[in-house]
Amino acid sequence: MIGSLFQVFSKYQSVRGGLGSLPIWGRWLLLIAALPGVALAGLSILALGVSILALLVLTVPVYRLVRWVSGGNSRCSVRSSAGSDGDFELPDGAVASKVDIAEVMQAMLTPTPTPQRRRHVDVTIIDDGKSRFDELNHRCGEVPD
Repeated sequence: MIGSLFQVFSKYQSVRGGLGSLPIWGRWLLLIAALPGVALAGLSILALGVSILALLVLTVPVYRLVRWVSGGNSRCSVRSSAGSDGDFELPDGAVASKVDIAEVMQAMLTPTPTPQRRRHVDVTIIDDGKSRFDELNHRCGEVPD
């Protein structure tokens, strides 16, 4: 990583030194030759801005129309599957005609407590006085003191 960074820096220094050794008319000629590339880079950035603006011009009116048709406030109205615009019964027995999206998201993201089941486990440890590390050290030729 450092080596490649050093190579790039040294190439930059050599190009910089090469440009510095050119006569003034050569530098101007090089600048004129680079102008189309600089102009194309600027135009591509401008085209990106125009495409984002076109996206907004096309979608914002549709968004406002949908908001106006659906009621135009920050709450979503809830419609029952029976087709009526009235209230419906929620699973917990509460009745609501409008539901706040933030409340729904909070309820969805809140973890439900799971019951903790404890089990009894009997464990028997058999220790022969040697550790696994002693065995590995003996295999490698290193005998501990």
